Amino acid sequence: TYGLAVNSAGEIIGWGADTSQGYPTVSGIPTGNGFVAVETFAFYAVAIKSDGSLVAWGSNYSGRLNVPSGTGFVKVALGYGHGIALKNDGALVHWGRDWEGTDNLPPGNDFIDIASGFDHSLALKSDGDLIAWGRNYEQQTEIPGIIGRVKNLPNNYLGKQSVVLGTLRERDIQFQIVDGSF
Repeated sequence: TYGLAVNSAGEIIGWGADTSQGYPTVSGIPTGNGFVAVETFAFYAVAIKSDGSLVAWGSNYSGRLNVPSGTGFVKVALGYGHGIALKNDGALVHWGRDWEGTDNLPPGNDFIDIASGFDHSLALKSDGDLIAWGRNYEQQTEIPGIIGRVKNLPNNYLGKQSVVLGTLRERDIQFQIVDGSF
């Protein structure tokens, strides 16, 4: 068990167990500054640098360290064997294994937020539509009509309103709160 965070100097800080299943999750952290975000899941992690490029370390099970090259990435969401990234133009990118449709990205470039679970993903569109895809063994991609659309989403959702995307990951629930005030 370990934790990762980006400090105010743009460095990735890690604590806890140095290895998970034999993979260096704390001692393998990239050095230097210029990082703006970090995400972790099941023995691997991906960080976003200030230029929007991605850096990955840990276990490369199913190619989950084979992050896309280039810049312009603003957020990553990781599953057990796959990852998705949101680009600054609203497009989505997938890497890693395709487990029952995890690589079936919805079309378009009007996405504003993402989240992933063990073998499924969610994306929020600028018009408020919430889309889910991937493995559906516990109905995790069947969004009920009552919550399938985020209501009253302003054009610039990072202004004053918060949006919450949550995914079930094994036994715990993780939430990503997006709020422009922090």
